[in-house]
Amino acid sequence: MKTITICFTLVAAFCFTSKAKASQLYLRTHSHSPAIAVVNGNQNHAQSGIIRIDFLPYGDHFMTIRQKPFSHHHRRETNHRGRNAILFRGYVFIPAHSTVYASIDYRGSLVIERVIPNPRPVNPRTPAYRPPTRPRYQPQYYRTPVHENRSAAFNQLLILMEHASFESAKLALAKQFVKTNAVTSQQVAQLMKAMDFESSKLVLAKEAYYNVLDPENFYLVNASFDFSSSISALAKYINH
Repeated sequence: MKTITICFTLVAAFCFTSKAKASQLYLRTHSHSPAIAVVNGNQNHAQSGIIRIDFLPYGDHFMTIRQKPFSHHHRRETNHRGRNAILFRGYVFIPAHSTVYASIDYRGSLVIERVIPNPRPVNPRTPAYRPPTRPRYQPQYYRTPVHENRSAAFNQLLILMEHASFESAKLALAKQFVKTNAVTSQQVAQLMKAMDFESSKLVLAKEAYYNVLDPENFYLVNASFDFSSSISALAKYINH
């Protein structure tokens, strides 16, 4: 019993220390419109153009910031007009134990405007975004990298999936790839065709939707489904 108590105490202390060293990011979009930020595979929503992300550990984080329509009616319109697009996609460095203020400009650059070291653990009730009028901090610019041909890495992934013994292993490989690489809708469709089960194809399509470079072409993945019910389920997920 004493051993269990000590272990629990150590785990709790580790979690508290990790959160104490974590940082908080306030991200403002240039249009102040609703947006979705996918950071390390986790989604964060904002209705007023300001996204707050808590407990970010020190280091580089892969982020995809996508503009989001205001309503269900507008979502249908913007999907057809291509406005539900990626505002930024790339790696951003987050310092330890800090509050980071950033914005996305009209050129698609993510600008770190100010970094304030936290004297104490991140407080969830931190005041709303307040950009500095005369920042002493030298802004840092992160730009969405030009899409490079990653055919070698993608082909290697297809080979690994082909030799995977279980469907769960195939799905895990594909999900890891779409979370950490710039992929196109056509590549997602290829990955789905490498799956054996319809349920796995649907899970991968949902996972990849917020990370593809060309969401306007995402209809291409429908050809990889075997049943129309899966197409309907994906459409319902996207339009939800």
